[in-house]
Amino acid sequence: MDVEATQAQVNGRNNSESKLFTGYARYVAGPLHLGAIYEKLDEACSGATGPGGVGAPATITNFFGVTITPTAAIACNAGGASSNFTGLLGEYDLKMVKVGAIIGDKTIQALATGVKTDTKWNQINVKVPFAKQWEGRVTYNTLKSESGGATTQDLKGQFFNVNYKLSNRTIVYASMGSQKDDKATDAVGVKEKRTAVGLFHSF
Repeated sequence: MDVEATQAQVNGRNNSESKLFTGYARYVAGPLHLGAIYEKLDEACSGATGPGGVGAPATITNFFGVTITPTAAIACNAGGASSNFTGLLGEYDLKMVKVGAIIGDKTIQALATGVKTDTKWNQINVKVPFAKQWEGRVTYNTLKSESGGATTQDLKGQFFNVNYKLSNRTIVYASMGSQKDDKATDAVGVKEKRTAVGLFHSF
C-alpha cells in the first residue's frame, strides 16, 4: 500500500494567500486496484487594497531588484474561497475485461458571499484488450452541480475509445461519444457530440 501527502503555502499576487494539502493512497492486491485522493485548497485575501488592507505600498522591489512605485491600490482576488475534493477509484482485472469505477466530490465555498457549490462526478468504464496492441474502452459519466441549493448542471454521457499501442510510451487513440446537460438554458437541454483522434506520448 502506498500513501503520499504534501502541503504547500503560496503568497500570490493581489494579496492572495493559498494553502494546498493533497493526500493519496493506493492499494494493489492481484487483479484488484484501489485508490483514494483528497485535496483541500484555501485561497484567502489579506485585504481589499494593498498588503493587510492598508492600501498600495509606497514602493515594491521586484524579482530583479528594481524598485517600482505603484500608481494605484492593489485589489483583492474576489474575497477568496475554500475547496475540498475527494476521489475514490477502483479497477478489477478479469483477464479478458477490466472493469473500473471513479467517484468524485468537489465542494467550493466562496468566503465573501458564503455561496456553496457542490459537484459530484461518477464514471464506470469497461476496457477490453484485443489482439496484442489494441484496447477498446466504453465509458459512462454523470456529473451534477448544485450552487446555492439550485442545480446548475446535470450531465450524462457515454464515450467509446480505441487505443493502439505503438510502444510502451506512445499510444494512438480515437474517441467518439455524446453527452447531454438537462439543466442547460435550452428548455430541452443541450446535447453535444464529440469526436477526437490523437497521439499520447509519456516522456
